[in-house]
Amino acid sequence: MTTQKVLVAMLVLFAGVSGQAQAQQSWVGQSVVPIKSDKEIQFGDEINGKQVYFAFKTVHPIKVRDDREGWLRLSDGEREGWVDKADFILSRDGPAYFQLRVVAANPKGQYALYTRDGALIVKGELNKDVNEALQAWTRQLARMTIPGVWRAR
Repeated sequence: MTTQKVLVAMLVLFAGVSGQAQAQQSWVGQSVVPIKSDKEIQFGDEINGKQVYFAFKTVHPIKVRDDREGWLRLSDGEREGWVDKADFILSRDGPAYFQLRVVAANPKGQYALYTRDGALIVKGELNKDVNEALQAWTRQLARMTIPGVWRAR
């Protein structure tokens, strides 16, 4: 079996075992990181009897305010809403999850590097791969445009 296949198998196993164990425990008060990009996360709430969705933006740290039946209540710094628990992992598991994702899927995958490093910041362990982290964050920031930043606010 090639190294890449082994790493993919480990990622699937890690995600499955981790997801099952974590789904059984409440995450209230815990810090989480998304495993999808902000655009892919459905973030919403019920307002005046209607389901309303907002654009989600990651603001570290993300603390879980409530955990019910596979849904997490989070704040993105502007508003609170519900997200699918399957779209997040606990911050403490972030570096290992994203390192596997980077190596298995795409060693140059900017989102995985960016998110892994966000988890390292939350854990206070960014100094492990500072140069790589700074390069990933710089590339991510270079993609952001001024209109895009203001729209997200």
